[in-house]
Amino acid sequence: MSRAPSPPPEVSPTEAEKSGTRRTVPASVDDDVPPDAELARRTAAGEAAAFETLVARHHGRVYRFLASFLRSPEDAADVTQETFLNAYRNAGSFRGEAAFRTWLLRIARHAGVSRLRATKRRGELGRSAPGGDVGDAADRANTALPDPAVAADVADRRRVVRDAIDALPEDQRAVVLLREVEGLDYDAIAAALEVPVGTVRSRLHRAREALRLKLEPYVRS
Repeated sequence: MSRAPSPPPEVSPTEAEKSGTRRTVPASVDDDVPPDAELARRTAAGEAAAFETLVARHHGRVYRFLASFLRSPEDAADVTQETFLNAYRNAGSFRGEAAFRTWLLRIARHAGVSRLRATKRRGELGRSAPGGDVGDAADRANTALPDPAVAADVADRRRVVRDAIDALPEDQRAVVLLREVEGLDYDAIAAALEVPVGTVRSRLHRAREALRLKLEPYVRS
């Protein structure tokens, strides 16, 4: 029987993650340690250092997904913490059928959906700008443009893209974020969302069509 792991270290978004910049993990983290499956096994056995490495490796991905999915940096920070706490407590259930990041994003999505539903019930669903979404990914290189008029146009287009994604149903929004932001393949998305690959393809098709219709006037302009 594996001994119960000690309490996990606190995890919180860096300033770079809050602003939408991808978190950079030092080369030594990936070069000098075992793969995720081995680290998960060690975490389940109570090795805190193994879990800390998993956090360093995957924190940015989880926070980015939740910031876009929840549309609130504050909620994303809370739910990221919750995601890693749940992963820590359930590390022994990771069997390796899917990649660890897929398993982790599945936990994040479940926690995110629960937060969205709770927030909606309270009538407090915000429209805060997320810390990293499709609009940010497309325009990050232009955020420091010196021309105020051009910068304003870029900001407006980012807002339009963000609003269009926000308007998608939860299931379609999750597929778009996992595919276009996190770069997961169809099999990984299906595993993360616990649906067939065919469902992933149909949701993504419907989401892209909805986005095309909403954004077409801005593309033409």
